[in-house]
Parts: sequence; structure tokens; C-alpha cells
Amino acid sequence: MLPVKSLYPLDITIAAVFLALIISAMFFTVGANRGTAYAEAETAEGVYYLPLDKDGELTVHGPIGETLIRVKDGAAQIVDSDCRDKICVTMGQISRPAAWTACLPNRVFLRITAKGGRNSEEADAGAY
Repeated sequence: MLPVKSLYPLDITIAAVFLALIISAMFFTVGANRGTAYAEAETAEGVYYLPLDKDGELTVHGPIGETLIRVKDGAAQIVDSDCRDKICVTMGQISRPAAWTACLPNRVFLRITAKGGRNSEEADAGAY
């Protein structure tokens, strides 16, 4: 049978400090991406921001024509484009930070960003 070692006051203090650090790190991480989420449309003309908490539409111009972006119910989507295959339209809605879709022939890149928090974007595990 192994002898039981008694805990010293310093052991308890060290354990309490580590526990406090872990709990504070959890709160810091959870609060990092607070803020308003935006649909960010990047085109050759510039970058446009649409807040996800307000429904609306934006038409942007690209090399082959127009692309219509719609924000509805907290999600953004490319709903129409002058491209041939319409793959961007079939990609569906995006709503989470760091999610993206694009109309490559028309050079329109649409992504969700969280502005106003400590981090502007949530890390994507696929990026590592």
C-alpha cells in the first residue's frame, strides 16, 4: 500500500492559481468573438460590409457582369450572378464567422466576419 502524502498549504495555493488561470482563459476565449457579424463582399471595386442582423441586398459588379448578394435571417448568400455555371448560387447560405463562398468568374468573394470583438475572425481548423 502506498503512503498518502498530505497536502501542504502551498500545494493548495498552486492548484487554486492554476484553476483560476484556466477559468479566466475560458472566459477570455468565449468573449473574443463578440460583436456584430457582417457579410464582407470583396470585389475589384472595393470591399462592402452588410450587417447580418439586418435583411438587405447588394449588387456588385465584376468583369463578366453583376452579382446579387442577399442577407436574410442572419445569413448571407449569392443569389444570382452572370457567371455560366452558377456554382456560387448553389453553394447556399453562410452565417458563421470565417465561412465563405465565391463567384470566381466574376471575382466576388463573400465571407462572414465578426467585427467589434477582440478578434475579427474565428480561426478555421482547415487552415492549419
